[in-house]
Amino acid sequence: MTRQKISEIAGVEAEKIVFRIDKYGRPSLNYPKIKNFDFNISHSGDYVVLVISNKRVGIDIERIKPIDLSIAEECFHDREIEYLNSDPENKIENFYKIWTLKESFIKAIGQGLSCPLKDFYFDLFKINEVNINFVKSSEDIYWNFRNYNIDPDYKLAVCAEKITAYDEIKFFRLL
Repeated sequence: MTRQKISEIAGVEAEKIVFRIDKYGRPSLNYPKIKNFDFNISHSGDYVVLVISNKRVGIDIERIKPIDLSIAEECFHDREIEYLNSDPENKIENFYKIWTLKESFIKAIGQGLSCPLKDFYFDLFKINEVNINFVKSSEDIYWNFRNYNIDPDYKLAVCAEKITAYDEIKFFRLL
């Protein structure tokens, strides 16, 4: 899917596209070298999601399933824990909302879980689907985040550098 979509966008034969994986596991194009081009991919359950942009991007999708919520104490900022505990009936869903946002960011910056998850947070008390308040004390790049509701059993988040996250999601059938 990734090779096919990049081929369509870049006008390069799919067979000539070569990927590389960095030390954190982030994929990128090794050939062809295309300026102002980035992509990211995620999968969970029945979905594989791909985001392509002219700026750095990250994407994460997670199937909502029971989880030991004590992991939040290890990975979430105090403000996120406060949000998580503010709505006991939707605690698991809100866990995945926070998790996918965090994962989309660490995938966008290309550091994976080597980036301490408590070093940044999302103030979700001020949230709407398009405008998510992101706080990272040492960050000098503007990041835009968006949650998408594609399926009631999944959470999906996209992080995009300096650009507004996409209003549209396209679905493609894999043959």
